[in-house]
Amino acid sequence: MLKLPLLGTILITLLGLHHPLLAADTPQPSPNKPSSRLNTQIYEKEDTNESFSATVKLVRDMAGTTQVMFEGKPGFYSLHEGTGAGQHQNLLLLSQSKKLAVQVKVEIDSRTIQSVEITGEGKKPAAGGRGN
Repeated sequence: MLKLPLLGTILITLLGLHHPLLAADTPQPSPNKPSSRLNTQIYEKEDTNESFSATVKLVRDMAGTTQVMFEGKPGFYSLHEGTGAGQHQNLLLLSQSKKLAVQVKVEIDSRTIQSVEITGEGKKPAAGGRGN
């Protein structure tokens, strides 16, 4: 008769050899046949822009970048030099001096100002005063 430890070793060896054979027998999907599983990698890219209306509290130039703080919004937003930056900066300065609200479109992650428009809302000139 075989000794019990030797029988256990043979049994473990046979099971170890048999297991990889089962793994090799699993069917692989055909490259020509479309997969019936849903692709979870497809998603809609979320819009990274935000628009808001606010009055400019502070405008400052810092090394080629204009930083802007809005009333009611924490932190600074950046206006980089480029196409339309001069016009946007003039509108932001007008908003600061006349306390006019501006409609601003910003890129959320980088806090970069994309566009600026005067909305016409804000403090009105005093009665009898001139609207400079």
